Amino acid sequence: MSVAYMNEEFAYYHNLWNEKKREGKEKFSSGAPLSKCISTVSLMLSDTFSGKKRYMSFENIKKIVKDLQAINYDGAVSLSLYGEPFDGSNVFEIAEYIKDELLNASVFLYTNGLYVNESAKDNINETIDLLTVKVSDERELERIRNLDIRTGLYAFMENFDVGIIKYIQKDEGSFVSMPCSSLIDKVVVSPVGDICLCDVHQEQNCNIGNIFEKMSFEKVIDSPKIRNIQGELLSGNRELFDVCKVCGRVL
Repeated sequence: MSVAYMNEEFAYYHNLWNEKKREGKEKFSSGAPLSKCISTVSLMLSDTFSGKKRYMSFENIKKIVKDLQAINYDGAVSLSLYGEPFDGSNVFEIAEYIKDELLNASVFLYTNGLYVNESAKDNINETIDLLTVKVSDERELERIRNLDIRTGLYAFMENFDVGIIKYIQKDEGSFVSMPCSSLIDKVVVSPVGDICLCDVHQEQNCNIGNIFEKMSFEKVIDSPKIRNIQGELLSGNRELFDVCKVCGRVL
């Protein structure tokens, strides 16, 4: 039984972003501002973690893009995360806008695949650099695989992943001191502008700052508070937040 499919373009981006994350850790350790070390900014276009449906407005997307322009951002902008990007938004219009404004950035899209079909493939090929699709069964996996998608494609069945993020055994004391580079690898921005440590942190409806409250992305990310948080996590200190204390994720 097939559980995952990836094309050559996916392998290219996968290797590229592994290298970007490695470089980001080195730059951070050398004293570079955190905003210059980030490899991915994940925009949650919608979510329900607050108990109600929230959407990121196009005006707020423009505000984030403007902030990223100001720091010459050249990493990835990932649309969605746990919020299905096609839900309540024109995802291709958003992707096209990002590509037009951030010329050196890449656009990643994470989706459950419901709207990945023949009518959408041309827009995908034109506006998305890397498409990740989580499907429910092997039949859906084969359907996605047979589409003429020429951008980077990684499709996998639910509850399976190739180990881009590794988990270690949660025996007592085995993961508490493991380093975590969550903010270097990926900054998560909620629909209302909350900055979260990671997708798990966002699920808990937590935040460590907000970029829509009269502050720029750069000022929030490069604040002493957030730099200290990333520094502590990178040193292996997982005592800062309750969600980190029980996390066995190795980034």
